[in-house]
Amino acid sequence: MVSETLKDNITEIIEKGNIDDLKYFLTKNIESIEFNEHLYETAFKYNKNLEAVKWICKSNWIKNKRTRQNNREYRCTENLKNILRNERFKFTSDFIITLLKYERLDYVKYIFADYLYNNECIINCLLIRKRSNRKNKTYKKIIKTEQSKIKININNLFLKVKKHGPSRNQFLNMIDYILDCANKHIITLNVTIPYVKLLLYAFATNNTKAVEWVLVQAKEENIIIDLNNEIFYENSLSISLYKFNRKIVELILDYANEHNLSLNLVKNYNKNKICFPIMNAIIEDKLEIIIVIMKYLIEKDINFDINYQDDFSAENLISYAVRKNSTVLVDMIMEYANKHHILLDLFDFYDNSICSAVINAMKNDNIIMVMTLMKYINEHNIIFDINYKDKNSNDNLLSYATRKNNTELIEIIIDYANNHDDDLNNNFSYGINEIVDALLQNAMGNDNIKMAMVKYIFKNNIKIDMEHKNWDWRSKENNNKLIKRIINLTINSDNKKERSLENSMKNDNSSTVKMLMEYIINNNIIFDINDPIDSTGNNLLLYATHQNNTVLVDMIINYAYNNNIILDTDKQNNYKKDSLDYCIENKNVSIIIKIRDYIENTRRQQNNENNQKLKDFLKNNEEKIEFSECLCEEAFKNNNLEAIELLCESNRMKNLAQGINNQEYRCTENLKNILRNERFKFTSDFIITLLKYERLDYVKYIFEDYLYNNECIIKCLLYRKQSNRKDSLDNYIQEMIKNEKNKIEIDINEVFLMVRNQGYDSVDKVDYILDCANKNIITLTITIPYEKLLISAIATNNTKAVEWVMVQAKNNDIVINMNKKIFFDEFLSTSLSLYNKEIVKLILDYASEHNISLNLITDYNNNKICFPIMNAITNDNLEVVITIIKYLIEKDIDFDINYRDQFPAENLISYAVRKNSTELVDMIMEYANKHHISLNLFDFYDNSICSVVINAMKNDNINMVMKLMKYINEHNIIFNIYYKDENSNDNLLSYATKKNSTELMDMIKDYTNNVIYFVCIITILLIKMNTL
Repeated sequence: MVSETLKDNITEIIEKGNIDDLKYFLTKNIESIEFNEHLYETAFKYNKNLEAVKWICKSNWIKNKRTRQNNREYRCTENLKNILRNERFKFTSDFIITLLKYERLDYVKYIFADYLYNNECIINCLLIRKRSNRKNKTYKKIIKTEQSKIKININNLFLKVKKHGPSRNQFLNMIDYILDCANKHIITLNVTIPYVKLLLYAFATNNTKAVEWVLVQAKEENIIIDLNNEIFYENSLSISLYKFNRKIVELILDYANEHNLSLNLVKNYNKNKICFPIMNAIIEDKLEIIIVIMKYLIEKDINFDINYQDDFSAENLISYAVRKNSTVLVDMIMEYANKHHILLDLFDFYDNSICSAVINAMKNDNIIMVMTLMKYINEHNIIFDINYKDKNSNDNLLSYATRKNNTELIEIIIDYANNHDDDLNNNFSYGINEIVDALLQNAMGNDNIKMAMVKYIFKNNIKIDMEHKNWDWRSKENNNKLIKRIINLTINSDNKKERSLENSMKNDNSSTVKMLMEYIINNNIIFDINDPIDSTGNNLLLYATHQNNTVLVDMIINYAYNNNIILDTDKQNNYKKDSLDYCIENKNVSIIIKIRDYIENTRRQQNNENNQKLKDFLKNNEEKIEFSECLCEEAFKNNNLEAIELLCESNRMKNLAQGINNQEYRCTENLKNILRNERFKFTSDFIITLLKYERLDYVKYIFEDYLYNNECIIKCLLYRKQSNRKDSLDNYIQEMIKNEKNKIEIDINEVFLMVRNQGYDSVDKVDYILDCANKNIITLTITIPYEKLLISAIATNNTKAVEWVMVQAKNNDIVINMNKKIFFDEFLSTSLSLYNKEIVKLILDYASEHNISLNLITDYNNNKICFPIMNAITNDNLEVVITIIKYLIEKDIDFDINYRDQFPAENLISYAVRKNSTELVDMIMEYANKHHISLNLFDFYDNSICSVVINAMKNDNINMVMKLMKYINEHNIIFNIYYKDENSNDNLLSYATKKNSTELMDMIKDYTNNVIYFVCIITILLIKMNTL
């Protein structure tokens, strides 16, 4: 509660009218001032220019934000009413908007209610009534004068909403109130800019009432707004449709129809007619907007490229419609495509063998849409990989059809396979025989489906190789021969071994799994047994324990022993379950013992001989020992932290063996007394060990009871008794808190190393430690240079950890030398390519903020190599490549853009084309042209083959092909134009013909003419030289 003295001071300052003194007083005493209606009343009373009111509003708003309180609505006191009704103010547009900005809608209402039509106005009306006979005309004049007393600039109000940020919704409500007051003729709204700009400002608020008000005002003034007028950096109103809500879009389109305006929704871009409102609405995921715009395009019969897809969204309109499961939009698209004789592009952005539209329809479990798409595919003779398996659902079209028990879809698939058998065999080595066999296999146990398939095949005279597959459709589900044949078909390809194993394990066919594992062992095949083998994140051991297969677990453990592979027994799948979790679910003690023995054996090999007696005792008596609060309490009592570590470890292993989750132990009164009264030295390693063995409970007890213990509390109480000064006590407590925090110092580098060694499952524990430090519970020590600490943080792949290191360096006025050599000459800056985009951005932003020029370029064999880019190419991290190349261009750093390593055998432009990244290709060409570098577009092994053009053709990106040909023509590059791609059997000429691209044909013609001319010149020169 503010003191009377403080009240008197602020009142005196307001009365004197010195605004600078008021600003200073408010800033200094903001926390102590009680803002109320009497304070505002004083400001209105003594400050006619209203500056005091503004500053009180602002300070009140700031205080509420700091204390996280909502703005309280104040009463309009009788005194304030009298002031408003009797005084003369000049309420400007800026003043009203300032009140709204600082959420003082209450005082705006009081001004509108009491200042307009005040006492002076009422007296004038009464006098007129008494003296004049022409009352109505005079009244109207007075009312008009009153409305003009407050004029608000509406475009400034819209701009405030646009810029206001977090309080935007609150501001929108205030706009509604202002518009309502204007519509009720309480105030006047001024329009001081052209209506086309005013409409754009209204759009920026995304407020339907605001847009509607502008359109109505323009109509009343007989003004037609040109919706195609390009303003504000050529941001056309019509092209911005995607930014707004459905009602605003309908308002715009209705307005255009009403005034016969033809909206320029389609623009020419790279020789494509692109409807940017639709493309941007796809990026913004605004389905309703797309449907509204699509209806308009169909109604107006506007021509545009319905298959266009950009690099950002990586999907076209039909892909989006299917993903959003919108039958309405799919029907509209097919109607439009058929009317304009356009073949819809149903394929994946990165792989034109994958029909992503069908895959997404399956993901949505919309079988009607799947059949609609398959009918369209059949009707238009579209070839795609019918056997492609979705990574998430593990379904392909064949298994989906049988799982849904839908004979109509199965018949459509069989018809498709039969009609396109040659194409499927040529492109995917998977024809009608394989498809029928796969359908039969998926239909195991469903005799109705299999019978329907057989009848349909014979009825329609579909020819298949009867000797090719097993047609005993009455066989049991686990048909060993059929599974073995599938394994034999895939085992010859190294990249399909895991998939074969996965399929076999799903059927729990032990003999088949044994056969495949024996094949791997007998042929000395080495593969990472810890790698996931399916989309759910299961590795081989997780699958074996999930299936409760003891024999397979033995084989896996023996394989690991024989090949010196350390099994990741703590590996978790996407369901956060590890191998021991599945053993516990299956109650298989035998497998638990096998895994536990394996863990013990591998750990024994790695551990030293310290505390061997205690370890042996715990191991030999593990089943007899009752781990409880008392046991740990005894270890705490003896101040034996190493014993606590061993007990925690053994307790965890026993619980796992018995299938028991770690029990959270109580913090007994005795343990509390020990922690509060004893002196420990809780090291960084000890705390990290407790976290490692899931003893977060004891970490919490230590933080709660050892920190700020009895000794600390007694010291505070004694000091309070001896001292009467509150400020002195506060200082003493702050000093005590500082000392207590230092009782537990954790080496943050060791925490980072724990994550690095244990895997990313420990990231949550890192977050907990950082949170405790931020709450001033513990102290985190930094014992290594910040350069090394940053490398450790980056290695955790945890953005919070990296950010924390940078903040600590800043707090200590340390600028991290990001070019310093550490860890076997590994550069901090060159490690950029290994991590995620957010971490890379943090590093680059840090370098820019501190004016650090990163040494991203290394002199290597007389070449200036950017190894972060080369490594990112090796790791196939396109986002990181783009982020780094932007930095190089921005800083104008010189490097060898054509450099290529032997692995991978591609340079930057080759990678960009292979990844089908137009953005990266444009950046590379911009850099090369700026530095007068001729890009190396040729194959690593044959410099007559222009591999980038071949890859652009493989990606079926004709725009990129033409971009490259244009570059080749401009730079007089000679290459084998007749080279034929082995996969597609296309060369550049046949590709251009197939794509029916006259523009590309013209480019090829120009290229050949230039080459002939060049050859002629060389020949003439040679003849002249021979003559001489």
